[in-house]
Amino acid sequence: MQVAGIKGMHLGRMFRFAYIALSAVASVWIASGALHQGLWWLTAVIVGFALLTLWVFGLDKNRSWRLLYPALAVGIWCVLLPLGHTIATSFSNSSGAHLLTYEKAKSYLLAQTFIASPNDSYTSALYPDGEAYRLVLTSSTTPVRHYQSQPLIIQTRQSIRANKLANDAFDYIDEPQRLTFIDELPVADKASIREIVYRRVHLQKITFIRSDDPQQRVLVMQGLRKFSYQLPKYVELNEPPEFTRSLILPDREIFLDQESKKYLAGDWQTGEFRYLDGEGAFVANDDGDNFAPGFVVHVGLDNYWRLLSDKGIPLGQVALWNVAFVLIVVAGALLLGGSLAIKLSNQRLKGRRWLFVLLMMPALWSLPQAALISKGLFNQNFGELNLLLDAFFGVKPEWFTTPILAKIMLCIVGVVAVYPWWLIVVRWLIQVAPLSLQQDIAVGRISSGLLNYLKPRLMLLTVGAAFIFCCSQSLVQLLTYGGPDIIGSSVPAGTTDTLSSMAYRLKFEGYSDGGLSAALSCGLLLLLAWPLYWFCQRLAIWIEQQKQCDDVGATEHQPERSPEVTTSHLLSSSTWRASGNMLWMLPLAALVLSPLLLVWYLSFREANFAVNAVWDEVYSLQHWWLAFGVGFLEADGGVTPPPFPVMQWLWNGFKVGGLSALLITPIAVVGAYGLSRLTDRTRQRALAGILFAFLIPTSALMIGSYRFLEWISDAVSWLGVNTHFGLVLAYLPHALLFVAVAYWCGIGRLPGNETDGEDDMTVHSTCLRHRSSVALIFFASFLICGFEGPLASVILQDVDLMTPAVGLQQYLYPCNYLWGDFAVAALLTTLPYATSLLIVLMLMNKQVILNGRPKRAE
Repeated sequence: MQVAGIKGMHLGRMFRFAYIALSAVASVWIASGALHQGLWWLTAVIVGFALLTLWVFGLDKNRSWRLLYPALAVGIWCVLLPLGHTIATSFSNSSGAHLLTYEKAKSYLLAQTFIASPNDSYTSALYPDGEAYRLVLTSSTTPVRHYQSQPLIIQTRQSIRANKLANDAFDYIDEPQRLTFIDELPVADKASIREIVYRRVHLQKITFIRSDDPQQRVLVMQGLRKFSYQLPKYVELNEPPEFTRSLILPDREIFLDQESKKYLAGDWQTGEFRYLDGEGAFVANDDGDNFAPGFVVHVGLDNYWRLLSDKGIPLGQVALWNVAFVLIVVAGALLLGGSLAIKLSNQRLKGRRWLFVLLMMPALWSLPQAALISKGLFNQNFGELNLLLDAFFGVKPEWFTTPILAKIMLCIVGVVAVYPWWLIVVRWLIQVAPLSLQQDIAVGRISSGLLNYLKPRLMLLTVGAAFIFCCSQSLVQLLTYGGPDIIGSSVPAGTTDTLSSMAYRLKFEGYSDGGLSAALSCGLLLLLAWPLYWFCQRLAIWIEQQKQCDDVGATEHQPERSPEVTTSHLLSSSTWRASGNMLWMLPLAALVLSPLLLVWYLSFREANFAVNAVWDEVYSLQHWWLAFGVGFLEADGGVTPPPFPVMQWLWNGFKVGGLSALLITPIAVVGAYGLSRLTDRTRQRALAGILFAFLIPTSALMIGSYRFLEWISDAVSWLGVNTHFGLVLAYLPHALLFVAVAYWCGIGRLPGNETDGEDDMTVHSTCLRHRSSVALIFFASFLICGFEGPLASVILQDVDLMTPAVGLQQYLYPCNYLWGDFAVAALLTTLPYATSLLIVLMLMNKQVILNGRPKRAE
């Protein structure tokens, strides 16, 4: 055993030095490439990370930090770097019209061409030469000159289309063809106009150059019988003209428009190419002057000032609604879920287990699924809720076009979607409460001791829930898209938009003002930074206390039971209270269960939506066949093809969630063990920093993450935008949350003699032996990453690559409303989510009981 341990230590040391060498080589290569492109800040981050790697792996005393190193790497590359890019973007004019660097915009400008004067054109003719053709050009000036090409294979449109359908590579003859001088035209008959029309597509792709042209100008097809010179529209001047010598320009780069004979240069104030007047000053571009795309320049605090001063941006209105929405949803869900948890703990309540199951039904839908289902039920024209209200009360509310109704709908859906989680949390807190408090709850007695026990814990969790809900745009984005729009707003902003969803719309929905979106995201982070870090510190301290299983503080405030109150009296009054509770809990259970039953019913209804009645007399399995990818045979003999690949979406969800979980689980488990080996003060700060990095607003990270994935796409196509591996890379910041979860689960409580003296590889394997904790982290990360909506909808564009949360949105577009097909797809995608959720809840319940087993009062 000792020999094996020594070998393992040598192997671990060899692995460390090999990793240091590999990191050094990779850092030098990447840093040189970044510096070559002018990304000095990225170069600084790479060098700093390389020094951190050398410090962590080079010294034997940094063993705890080596175990935390993967989590630190995730925090630096997947959180701090995208956040830094977002902050830098907020000080720039980045937008849909200003996307490129100056060098790339300059290359695009110089690549533009124009057709020379018609006076300098050539009459063309095609002459057959076996299976090929020769192009003959005749000048329009005197003396007349003729030029002839080599024999060319020129394909027809039908041949090109056939090659495309067969996925065969087709040679368009990219190299310019040489034209040689001939004394007279060929004697053979030339091709007809009909033959030229058939081969026009191919001819337009071929360029020609006269062999006797000293300027080597390119000739291109301009008409069926005409070729003209194609010249570069803009050229860079090696020597700027005299009137621009006093003009302050970076590198003094001046360009000439060869068509209009005007001079132009890049304006570093606006990020555009603009014409110069005779004195070297910029002039306003006319409507016809198009130099797009522009380039990104530094604009200082202009975006922040625009947010605060532009009256067309309803920032105050959106911020007030954001605060109200968060307070209503979090407080309403806490009151409803907490009350249900306390009431369901009354042992005199008959059927309380069945009631708990029924009341937990909204948790079976992920938040994107719940939002989309609610969107269909609340549909103003075809939604079942409006049909029922019209049938019973004769009203059809306009939920999506009336601002107050849209806000009410959003709050209702938010409370119903969130309260099951508070129900679970409060039940867990009751399970680990002191036994005397549990006895009071069991007979329906709510004492001041119970409130004193729940208050600090619920206040801390409520603050965390408020932060998460404040920075999440999933519900608003999928349910209302922020609408109805605010009249008079100069940017995309609606009456139900939150600050986070407004930032998302500014960047990713048509308007594409990255600088303004980044400024709004950074402003939101700046407002929340200090209270968020305070919350993370308190949460870190609470996790430390939970690890010590110290519940004495809850028992100190327990009031003594009055001697005159007897148990029989408590049981008698509890029975009456339980009967009263049933009067409102049963209707509530029926209400939250009705959407699930309606979705089941809609999946068997033949029509995709009902117009005049909820109930249909015709039922069919058509939607189920289509969801499984099988065409449905209609009564007239026609076949209805599947509209979308639902089973492919399910597989994509499994793939993304599984790969993310496989990466996140070892990072979290080993990181938790390394965290537990730090000193108390360092551990609390590290834990608070990890939680703070995870709770950064989603929109602040999404802008930077998307941009980095675009850069990665240029080098590694399978790891960038519109790829599953790119999406997995964007999900890695969730590992920071699970480091804290793994630490709370007891990964750090390994006995010292179990790992002391062992090499790093042995420590990794020892940590992974805690099967219940590892399983909890794996399934929880699978649950979060496999069914996430907003980030996946930004990264994935192809329908075949979509995950369930993104794919389900395709059914509910107004121009293609497939409500019945959506019902089946929602049910199918719910099965893996619900199964994983049940596993997570069972494992979490086990950890809650083990980590917080109540102590009897002395």
